[in-house]
Amino acid sequence: MLRSRNRLRFLLRLFAFALAFTPNTSFADLPTQGRAVASYQFSVHFNPDTHSIHASGTISFTNTSKRTLSELWFHLYPNAFSNENTRFLRGNDALRRSKSSKLLGRGNLEILKLTIGDVNGTDIWMNADATTPGDPDDTTDRRVPLPEPLGPNQTLDLHVQFVTNLPFMVERMGWVEDFHAFTQWFPKLARLEPDGSWRHFAYEPLSEFSADFGNYDITIDAPEGYGVAAPGDRFVTNTSPGHVCSHFRLGLAHDFAFFMAKRFIESEHLVHGILVRIYTPPGHQRNANEELDTLAFGLEYFQELFGSYPYGQLIVVHPPDVAAPAGGMEYPGLIVTGGPWYLPWSGFRSIAAVSLHELAHQWFYGVIANDEAKFPVLDEGLATWAELEGLSKMFGQGSAFSGFGVTVSATAIADAIGTTRSDALALARPATEFPSFSAMAATIYARTGALLNTFANVYGKEKLQRALRLYANSERFSHPTPDSLIAAVETEMGSAAAKNLRVAMYSNGWVDYSATHLASRNESAGHWLTSVNLLREGTLQFPVQVSLTLHNGQVLHRKWGAEKSEAWLNIATPSPVDVIAIDTESKIEVETNRMNNAVWRQSPPRPIALLDRLSYSVQWLLGAVMP
Repeated sequence: MLRSRNRLRFLLRLFAFALAFTPNTSFADLPTQGRAVASYQFSVHFNPDTHSIHASGTISFTNTSKRTLSELWFHLYPNAFSNENTRFLRGNDALRRSKSSKLLGRGNLEILKLTIGDVNGTDIWMNADATTPGDPDDTTDRRVPLPEPLGPNQTLDLHVQFVTNLPFMVERMGWVEDFHAFTQWFPKLARLEPDGSWRHFAYEPLSEFSADFGNYDITIDAPEGYGVAAPGDRFVTNTSPGHVCSHFRLGLAHDFAFFMAKRFIESEHLVHGILVRIYTPPGHQRNANEELDTLAFGLEYFQELFGSYPYGQLIVVHPPDVAAPAGGMEYPGLIVTGGPWYLPWSGFRSIAAVSLHELAHQWFYGVIANDEAKFPVLDEGLATWAELEGLSKMFGQGSAFSGFGVTVSATAIADAIGTTRSDALALARPATEFPSFSAMAATIYARTGALLNTFANVYGKEKLQRALRLYANSERFSHPTPDSLIAAVETEMGSAAAKNLRVAMYSNGWVDYSATHLASRNESAGHWLTSVNLLREGTLQFPVQVSLTLHNGQVLHRKWGAEKSEAWLNIATPSPVDVIAIDTESKIEVETNRMNNAVWRQSPPRPIALLDRLSYSVQWLLGAVMP
């Protein structure tokens, strides 16, 4: 995901520069390979005047580890916006997608009572740690000791009462005017690892989420006139004059988000057996139509590539322009798009891009549930590749922009950014190790897309698709690591591909090919001997095609396996060789520098040198506008 408005800014600014399943599903209907570990049943009462909710209900948790537990850990994400010194807000603004740490209105999550069994029990929250471990200014990661140990396979029912106050719109959460984004709004249990440890962490600006699967049963009481966009089966009843009660049930998910607004325009569509509900502000009907067309394509194509979509509904929220920070985000069964009303007339593919990207997240991270904070490459990187693949299949060369006789490829833009603005360090590293959002976007999003396209070009796209399908299907509900993806690649693409992927994931994976010497010597009439020197720098090893353009216009092709870092080729030709070039088909999209891939027997014609410089300048500038 590019998440929040910078995903949209990322697409819009780059594109602009390139131009100068059934509807009533019960829990029993869901796939059987998943297991509900942490389930939530809440009754929520919304107060639009205070932009807050009062909630109560039950959290049902099963100890699926082999170890007896003596404590629980909770994520209280809204507390990231309780003051300017929280882990999320302090420090460099470049770490945040919104580029600002300023709070125009604070938010928080206050647990009023937490008991075991029923509401009249002892309040165990009284013994909770006051702050995040080692951080007195942050309260997003909280430990609660258990009064009695919880053994393996035992289930604990917790009754909780809490209040969540939304901040003024910031990042993915908040309110503005009558629009309310309730994301990460409830006390969420951290994920329990098989060894009995807890995967708990504070809410960092670049990191996202990791949680266990469970069933969600959420009832939302709101003033009449407010539309409620939330995932799962929906049942609506009038509970009292002036109020509407909406009941949602979502099974085998690891999160639940909902959005509310007075001015939502709702439309329903049955797409490939999946009920798609789209919520837009007034004036965005063309955006809604484009999102529907894109999702109709994406649901069919991505299910073919990655396996069945796990839910019976897909909720799409297009936030109003004043709530842009909420846009470009994914939640199980719900995606948030975004963009101004005039985008469908602009020629830019931003609406299609963000729709495909967020839809891809229903697999990467949704049904697979990798750890987004620890390995963002497994969700953002794979979703970016799926987005680029979908855009290319839908729009061809105009996958980023098409208009005025000009077409711009989204893949070309990603390649340029991924090779000029990214670092060559390990892809499989935590989000917190990146110095800025721009650096993470260039590396995790763009460079991963270029790397996977390189795999498709070198080893075969069908093989890559089979590998991703194997990974997506075998790892459903499993919380995989990069090793799972590498294993799938080795099964479908071979050991060489798996080796390259492992290097890129865990090391400083990069490659640069260059031609440094070309000489042709006349042996006899019509017989020339050409000597060529080729170099491969870096840790990745892809075979490449070497093309020799003869003086008589003939073009010869040779394959260089690039097993060694240097090779001398002696080739007999009927005419002297004027130019030797490496990878003229541009298969190695992840190559760091393509400006040194050719060498001339004599000085190259001046227009070609000019073209090379222009190409380099465009790539550099495309990277320079990275948000």
